Amino acid sequence: MLTEAYKQVPVNHLMSVSSATDTSDPDSNTDFTSKNEDRKTSQMVNLIHPNDLFTLPKGHCFAQLEGGKLYKLRLPFPDNSDFSDIPENVLDITRSMKKEYKTGNSWYQFTPSWIEKTKV
Repeated sequence: MLTEAYKQVPVNHLMSVSSATDTSDPDSNTDFTSKNEDRKTSQMVNLIHPNDLFTLPKGHCFAQLEGGKLYKLRLPFPDNSDFSDIPENVLDITRSMKKEYKTGNSWYQFTPSWIEKTKV
């Protein structure tokens, strides 16, 4: 789906061509001629080929960001030091949550501001 979502784009090719020919006429003042050319061609190709997706190295990906713009990203591999603050098991996480999280016990008793209060 990703490869079909993008149109084909023109890719320019520049080819250098060199040639030389000699002259077999002994009466000519020219012994040989040479020629150098630069040929420019354009070819329409897919922006992303399906093979591009399957040959990505580890940690690389394509992403559509900022309204569908295509980016090729490289994600860094985590280091062992990145995991130093992660608890070892779920029990450690729940103990930490009970200790640090504060909740309002009467959150369900909220009185909306649009209800008129009775006058006493």
